[in-house]
Amino acid sequence: MRDSKLYEWLKRLPVGEQNEFLRYVELLGGKNRKDLYRLLDLFLATVLRGKGLSREEFFKAWQPGAAYDANLLRKRMTAIKKLLDDYLATTELLRQPISSAIYFLKALQHRGWADWIAQEHKAAIALLDASPMDENHFLQALQIEDCYLNLVLESPRKWTTPVLQPSLDYTDLHFLVQKLRYACAAFNIDRIVGTQHALGMLPMVLAYVAAHELHLPPLVRIYYRTYLLLTEPENPIHFQALQNELACHADNITPPLARELYKFAVNHCIARLNAGEKQFASGIQDIYQSMLQTEILLHHGMMEAAELKNMIALVLQTGGVDLAERLLHEFGPKLSPESDPAALQYNEALISYHRGDFSKARRLCDIVLRDARDPFYILDARLCLWRASYELGDWDYSLTQYDAFRMFLSRNPHLSKSRIDNYKQFGACFFSLLRILHKYQEINKDRRNTELERLMAKVDTAPDTANIAWLRKKIKEALAT
Repeated sequence: MRDSKLYEWLKRLPVGEQNEFLRYVELLGGKNRKDLYRLLDLFLATVLRGKGLSREEFFKAWQPGAAYDANLLRKRMTAIKKLLDDYLATTELLRQPISSAIYFLKALQHRGWADWIAQEHKAAIALLDASPMDENHFLQALQIEDCYLNLVLESPRKWTTPVLQPSLDYTDLHFLVQKLRYACAAFNIDRIVGTQHALGMLPMVLAYVAAHELHLPPLVRIYYRTYLLLTEPENPIHFQALQNELACHADNITPPLARELYKFAVNHCIARLNAGEKQFASGIQDIYQSMLQTEILLHHGMMEAAELKNMIALVLQTGGVDLAERLLHEFGPKLSPESDPAALQYNEALISYHRGDFSKARRLCDIVLRDARDPFYILDARLCLWRASYELGDWDYSLTQYDAFRMFLSRNPHLSKSRIDNYKQFGACFFSLLRILHKYQEINKDRRNTELERLMAKVDTAPDTANIAWLRKKIKEALAT
C-alpha cells in the first residue's frame, strides 16, 4: 500500500496540506473503517483520477455543510498519522504474496490441518523461490518449514529421510546473512561516528564463509564481500568481486536491499576518488548507470538527498556541469519529504561554484548554513563558502570564519574523531595559506614562496581527501604566480 498513489501523494504534500487531508480522517472519528473506505474512494475518484479538486472543494464534497475546528488536527496530528501509517503498512504487508502464504500456513498450523498443509508447503516454497530475495528471505523459508514440521513431525517414525535438514540449513543461512549485514552497518557507523560495536561471533562467521564461499547463496557472498570491502578498502579484489556479484544477482534482490548494497559500493568509490585514485570514476559511473536504469535509486518514486548529492558531486569532479544541472532538474523534485531542507540549495551552490559563479555559490551557501539540519551539509557548505571566498579574493572573510569552523567541529557530537581531525587539518592548512598570501601579497615574493613550499610539504603528508587535493592545487597556483 505504501507504493500506492495515495501514499505517494500524501508524502509529497506540504505539511499544511497533509494536515488538511488528515483532518478529514479526524472528522470521521478515525476508527470507522467503512467511512474511511468511503473517504479514500472519494479521494481517488475526485483528486487522483478525476480533474482534481482543491482541498476545500474536496471537503465540501465529502461533508456538505459541515463545520470543523481548524485546531482539531493539530491536537491529535501524531496519533492520527500513526493510525493511518499502521493501517497502510499492514495492508501492504498482507498484499505481498509470500507474506500471505506464510500467514495462511500459520493459520493451517493453528487449526491442525496436517492433511492440507503438505500441499500448501510446496506451493509456498515455490513462491518464495520465484520471489526476489530480501534480508528476510531465509527467515521466511524457515517460517514455512516451521509451520510444516510442527504438524508432520507428530509422526516421526514414518520418515526415512532427514526432514529437519531444510530447517537446519535455513537457520544457518539466515544467521549468516543477518550477522554479516549488521556487521557491515555497524562498521560503517563506527567509521563515520566513531563508536565501537562489539561484533560477537563475527570472526568465526568470517572464517566459515571464507571456507565455504563458493557453496553459499549469493546473498551471503555479497554481504561477505561488502564487509571485506569496508574493512580492507585498499584491496581491489573485494570491489571487483562485489561488482561481479551485484551484476549477476542484483535483479533477483528486492530494490530496498539492492539499494543498500549499491550504496556501500558507491561510498567506497567516492572514498577512493577522494584519495586520488581516479580510475574509480568509471566504476562509480557504471554503478549509477545500473541504479538509474533499474530505478533502484528511487524509493516509492522518490530519491534520498544523499544519493543526489553524491551523484552531482561525482559528475562535477569529472567536469560535467551541464549534466549535473540536468540531474538536479530531473531528480530535485523527487527528493524525499524527509530530506534536509537545504539539500537543493547545497547542490545548486556546488554547481554554481564549478561553473565559476562564486558570488552565487556564496549566497546559496549562506542559505544552507541558515536552513540545514544535517551537520554534513553545514560542514560542506562552510568549505564551499571558503573556496568561493578564496576564488573571489575575499581572504579576510575566510580568515574570520576559521575560529567558528573549529568551534563547530568541537561541539558536534555526530562526527567521528578521525573525520574531525581531517577537517581540522584542512582548516589549519587553508588558514596558513590565507595568512601567507595576505601577509606577503606582492612584496617579498621569495619569502612567500619559501613559506608556501613549507606548507606544501605539510599538506603532502595530510590524508588524501578532496579538500586536501584542492588545497594542493591552490598552493601550486600560488607558487606559479
